[in-house]
Amino acid sequence: MSNDPLTKHKKMPLEMIIICAGLVCYLVSTFCFHGTWTASEAYSHPTIIMSYNDKQGGRHIVDDYREAYYWLRKNTKQDAKVLSWWDYGYQVAGMANRTTIIDNNTWNKTHISHVGMILASREEEAYEYVKQMDVDYMMVIFGGYAKYSGDDINKFLWIIRIAGNENQHIKEADY
Repeated sequence: MSNDPLTKHKKMPLEMIIICAGLVCYLVSTFCFHGTWTASEAYSHPTIIMSYNDKQGGRHIVDDYREAYYWLRKNTKQDAKVLSWWDYGYQVAGMANRTTIIDNNTWNKTHISHVGMILASREEEAYEYVKQMDVDYMMVIFGGYAKYSGDDINKFLWIIRIAGNENQHIKEADY
């Protein structure tokens, strides 16, 4: 008999090893399935059509984005330029078939901050800036009754911060 501490322990039975390995495989496959399902739910629905439930439990479909893009396509000139925050640029270009000032692929931070400055300025000042950029329409998103939390008011803090990076007169504390 040896006094080696490693030999004093009993070996784990083969059945226990198989059960543990099976449990680990089950947990990993469940995690993968759940992650795939969650991602498909989160990313497969179009963001232009939303829904919400009212206090009485009724479900309401909000189709405002699609309607706005349809209106732009049908009621504006083909060469019209639309100014909005960058989040909506691809949608305006793709669904309304109109030129946008910035979109999700704009890399020029000065250009993005200039649009932020327009959105953060008083109406009179903003009007002068949009005339310089030859903008025909401005699109601003407001959550309103539907309590849509992804509107431009909710993003306003970031709009100000980005605008202030390049425009020293824009100060977050002023807002």
